[in-house]
Amino acid sequence: MYKPKMVFDGFNEIVIPIITIENRKYIQQAIWGILPENYDGEWNDFQKIVNTQFISLKKLKKHLIFKESLLKRRCLVIVTGFVTAYLKEGELKRFLIQQKNRMPFYLAGIYNVTDDGFSTCSIITTKKSHFLSEYQNITSLMPIKIEDNKQEKWLNPDLSERELMKAIKPFDDFSDFEIKEMTE
Repeated sequence: MYKPKMVFDGFNEIVIPIITIENRKYIQQAIWGILPENYDGEWNDFQKIVNTQFISLKKLKKHLIFKESLLKRRCLVIVTGFVTAYLKEGELKRFLIQQKNRMPFYLAGIYNVTDDGFSTCSIITTKKSHFLSEYQNITSLMPIKIEDNKQEKWLNPDLSERELMKAIKPFDDFSDFEIKEMTE
C-alpha cells in the first residue's frame, strides 16, 4: 500500500507511516487526517468540514473529540521533511525542510482506529520557532519534531498529561537541517 513519495497532496486521502503506542516495534500505515473513533462517514466528507491533518497542541488539549487521543493514542509520524510557505508581494513561495543527511525523523502525532479497522492520524503542531519565521508567514504553527532521545517517552502510555506537556517542546535547532525553495 505504501509508495515513497517526496511530497504528499493533503487534499487527497493518503496513507503515511506511523509507530503507535500500542505497537512500538512496527511501522504501520495510517490515513492522514484523523477521524473520530465513532465516525461512520467518508474521510473526504469529514475533512471538508474539519481538516484534521494538522491539529495544534493548544486546540487539541481543549478539543473533546481528540483530547483522549492525545492522552491514550499518541504516535510517531515518520517523515523525511515538511513543507512550509511564505507569501510575499502576492507570490507564494514553498520551502522543503529536511535533514541534511536526508534521513527520516519523527513528528508528534495522534491516531484513532475506525470501526472498520483503519488507523487515521494527525500531526500535532505548536507555535513556530523564531528561525522558521524567515520561511513561513501564512501560519504561526509548525509540526512538533520528537527528538531521538524522547521517542520512548512520547510513546509511554503511562505518561501523565503534565509529563506529556513537558516532553513536547517547540523545535528550534535547525543546524542539521536544510531548507530549500521548491520550484514545482
